[in-house]
Amino acid sequence: MTDTTPKAVYLRMLDAYNDGTPESYGSAKFLDHFSDDAIFELSAMVGVPARRGGKEVFLEGLVGANAAFRNRHSVPLEVVVAGERVVARLHYTATAAIDTPDWRAGATIHCDYVDFCTVRDGKIVAYTAVIGPSLAGEK
Repeated sequence: MTDTTPKAVYLRMLDAYNDGTPESYGSAKFLDHFSDDAIFELSAMVGVPARRGGKEVFLEGLVGANAAFRNRHSVPLEVVVAGERVVARLHYTATAAIDTPDWRAGATIHCDYVDFCTVRDGKIVAYTAVIGPSLAGEK
């Protein structure tokens, strides 16, 4: 039987998010862990405004991310659960696929962020990500 506790659902979603390879950014299959009417809120990042909406918010963002990055990976540093709420502090890395004013292709990009999720009936119904600045490391 599948564990539908909020922490287990969140961690399964994160595992699916980390499905990329060194040659790809990853798929959108992590969205299978969200309800069809889930609400997403993403903070602004360099060159990207804050966004709020349904799954299309993530899908639209993946288009640009697929062109700019490869080998994404998020590591949970801390996961706290209270009832149906999950709060996770994470460290994200990806490899830059293109040169930008902020980094060169091949550089490893680092970023810390916090996820706030509400899980009901085995699905994430609300998701907010507060994303810190992206910093380039050495190639």
